[in-house]
Amino acid sequence: QAGKLVGQGHLADPSVAAAPHRLRLRVSVAPAARGQGVGQALLAALHAQARAWGATELLTEAFDPDDHTLRFLRAAGYSEYHRRIHARLTVAHAWCEARQREIERRADELFALDLRVVSLRQLRLAEPDADRCLYELDTALWRDIPFGVSGEPRSYEEFRAEELATPGFTPEAVFVALQARRWVGVCWLDRRPRGAHIAMTGVVAELRRHGLARWLKLHAIRWAYEKGVAELRTTNDAPNAAIRSLNAALGFVPTARELRLRAELGEPARRRD
Repeated sequence: QAGKLVGQGHLADPSVAAAPHRLRLRVSVAPAARGQGVGQALLAALHAQARAWGATELLTEAFDPDDHTLRFLRAAGYSEYHRRIHARLTVAHAWCEARQREIERRADELFALDLRVVSLRQLRLAEPDADRCLYELDTALWRDIPFGVSGEPRSYEEFRAEELATPGFTPEAVFVALQARRWVGVCWLDRRPRGAHIAMTGVVAELRRHGLARWLKLHAIRWAYEKGVAELRTTNDAPNAAIRSLNAALGFVPTARELRLRAELGEPARRRD
């Protein structure tokens, strides 16, 4: 508009919960250009492109209480199917001597289960297939996350490109729980410009309720404290009461609600030969 960028939109495959005929959509419009039809024009173009590619379902997100965006999406046929909670932790307030003692105490308590926590950086030195082991654990843990929609797991190549090849990936901040040589849990931090983000915390089903997830998170908080990271952020699915309760106990404070919305486009377009 007058030579200035006032809006943009894009389509992409979902990074998780990918499925045939499903795409993820994003539209953003500069505040000064709202109410002029820019968003509707972008959305119409994206819907047309999605149909041309054979998509029948579109996913997107909005933050509560962004009433303008929610009204815009609902008017376009999008409805809410899931919620996620964003939270943050001030690291200096969360780390103390008592938590160092807790790490040591839990090491003793979990010794009988042959459990230990090491970093991915250490595992890469010992195991040539460490990255693939992380992929297999991550894939297994995602099956139990109440994400609102389900889909096909990422391939190893997609996982490497989307997770391991990103600028924020930090092997020394990926903490893995081992039972003997089996990978059974992980707490994984990504570095961000203003701190770090917990990308995943999870434990295999048969070892839950032993305090292993908390033990892993304490390792992550300690690492952040020692590296001078001021803040940790995380995002959890609203139905996942267990991880939200754990985060609250560690001092995480909710900051925003992310609403996930979906629209159906109908039958896929027929291709012409």
